[in-house]
Amino acid sequence: MSKFSADEIKVNNKDIKTVMLDFCYPIGSYFITENKSFNTVAKVAAHFGGTWEKVTDRMLYAVSNDDVGVNDGSNTRTLSEANLPSHNHGFSGTTGSSAPENLTFSGVGVSGWFYIAKAGHWSNGGNAEGVFSRQEWGTGNNSGGSNPGTRINFNYTPSGAVYGGAHTHSFSGTTDNTGSATAINIVPANRHVYMYYRIG
Repeated sequence: MSKFSADEIKVNNKDIKTVMLDFCYPIGSYFITENKSFNTVAKVAAHFGGTWEKVTDRMLYAVSNDDVGVNDGSNTRTLSEANLPSHNHGFSGTTGSSAPENLTFSGVGVSGWFYIAKAGHWSNGGNAEGVFSRQEWGTGNNSGGSNPGTRINFNYTPSGAVYGGAHTHSFSGTTDNTGSATAINIVPANRHVYMYYRIG
């Protein structure tokens, strides 16, 4: 019984190996494996035949239309302001401390005395009577009298300060910058494999 190699078996003038390759991996197909015996394009081509290219740093994305064979996306992304959630930054400050504006004044001193006299009645034995009182104001000494009452001395010199009215102090500023615009890794959880794409 004769034995034939795979290269000697023909189907439509194609050896059986090429027929199987075209059937299992037609041009445009991917071969994916974790077998380290297929860690190079040369080893894949030697095993299957055909022409292959190695795919690296890419994940497959299934589309619902005919837009296939397009390289899209990236492994990292730098966020812009529009990508940030709505938030706020606190801001506070105080004005400088200083004495209020004021206008000082002083006046001419005034001093003196006054009497609040006691009131009473007098008579000359029934022939005449009357009311007497004593109220004096001056800057000298009291001359005394028969009904001196109460003497009150005073001495006053006005002085002080008039402070400025209600007012405000305005201030402005900016919050400190933060962040470094470092790109974030957006690659989802994955499993590492060898991937080859047949081109011929």
